[in-house]
Amino acid sequence: MIMIKPKIIVTHCTLNYGNCFKNITLKHFQINSAIKFKSKGLLILVSNCDTLSSREYLIEALSQQLPITIYGKCSKNDCNSECEKAAIKEHLFYLAFENSICNEYVTEKFWRMKDLIVPIVLNRNVTSPVAPDESFIAVDDFQSVEKLADYLNLLMNNMEEYKKYFSWTKEYKKTYDKPNLACNLCKFAWELRTNSTNAKSMLPTYDEWISQSQCKLNYALSLMTSEELNKTSFFPLHKKLLFLIIPLMFLIFALMYAYRDLSFYVAKVILSRFNSKI
Repeated sequence: MIMIKPKIIVTHCTLNYGNCFKNITLKHFQINSAIKFKSKGLLILVSNCDTLSSREYLIEALSQQLPITIYGKCSKNDCNSECEKAAIKEHLFYLAFENSICNEYVTEKFWRMKDLIVPIVLNRNVTSPVAPDESFIAVDDFQSVEKLADYLNLLMNNMEEYKKYFSWTKEYKKTYDKPNLACNLCKFAWELRTNSTNAKSMLPTYDEWISQSQCKLNYALSLMTSEELNKTSFFPLHKKLLFLIIPLMFLIFALMYAYRDLSFYVAKVILSRFNSKI
């Protein structure tokens, strides 16, 4: 989905490829009507449980502050398309956390905003180029998960403030997805290129695009305080090793104490051989 201002007319789209978007800007009473059905807070549908962004640990930390409805393979709750529609209708926020934080990559889950739910993303700079800043909430705007939870609580208890996140519906049109839209877009791009003598490729190759995307590994962990991280199931490698080494050391000392006579004898033999070489 792309955001198109009502005053802008995309001539090629409207003339050559039919009704690519609808004028479905919403009225004040329509927003109020949608909000009346929203009795729950946070929602996420997730199937990738081990991500490059480590979003799963931030979700875990946030769930310790606020209740989160979780559907998908990462929970025991399956949810079909009808279930998804019903869930979006009754929730205030959708956790559109990206599985990877890369330049120019916005998760498709973000566009559930067109169903009148406020998306929450991990990084504002990634999302700002494709959507109005006042249409979504970004985790990196807050100093901690706790601060984010406090702000969400404030919005849940103040519907006038919450409704401000739908101000975009008065200014922007929502695209209307037709089954052949991708095919039509490809056809349009090809015709534009072949019919223009000055056409040139503006996109890098796939490999170039990937290398320039500057993906941030474990980005979600940087949005949490050390205290918040320690309360999750995440353990850095050095902590895992520490938990293994300490019991092993206790075991070695226990065995040495239990067989202290043998230990002293072995130590004596080693020292005597060492002294003899000197």
